[in-house]
Amino acid sequence: MLARAGDLPAAVLNNLGAGTVLYVTDPLELHTEPRALLAAFLSAVGIARHGVSPDQAEIHSHRVPGEGGAIAQVLLNLSREEQRVTVSDLPQPLVLTLAPRSGGAALFDGRGTLVAAEGKAMTARGRQLFSGDAPAIVIALDGRDLRAARSLAVLPLGPGTLRLPGAAGLWAEVGEVRGGQWVPYERRPLREGTLRMDAAMARAWILVAPQAALRDLARRVPQELL
Repeated sequence: MLARAGDLPAAVLNNLGAGTVLYVTDPLELHTEPRALLAAFLSAVGIARHGVSPDQAEIHSHRVPGEGGAIAQVLLNLSREEQRVTVSDLPQPLVLTLAPRSGGAALFDGRGTLVAAEGKAMTARGRQLFSGDAPAIVIALDGRDLRAARSLAVLPLGPGTLRLPGAAGLWAEVGEVRGGQWVPYERRPLREGTLRMDAAMARAWILVAPQAALRDLARRVPQELL
């Protein structure tokens, strides 16, 4: 018996051949509040769990393998509070800040290069990559790790200030892809790596690069992002 709901069994472990079966009488999908039943199952059968801290039922961790050794790490914060989550067993240790009832993600290629991230803030190997008033998606477009990338695509998920410490001195161009082509709307310098976005800029694509490189980057973006 792994768990009970009152006097009734809620989860039962049963050995079947060389494996173990978990039978759940109380479907997790019907619960509005998170429960740690699956974590208890993994511990009971000796399967190593992801190196996620804090270890709370409200924080869900999913890891998806990709081609050539790529890894996608997805985190869900089901709590009503902002959460600062450390993931220690990735190619690079990460600290992600997750908004309430929101998610975050990190994408590594087969070399262990961090090429894309999502969250309210992220730190990799002790270096802050971005932080903002609202979550954002940040993608490296020059093949470098996000810690060193000089060409980025940014998709803010809400208005407010977004800080990109590594982008100080670069330029930002707001636009969209229309008919397979990049259409620019506004260009501005990133003094101190800070973007201040109103509601119109929220959920718009923003290219970040040296000013002289923006035109070439805009030509490549539709093929690289779509």
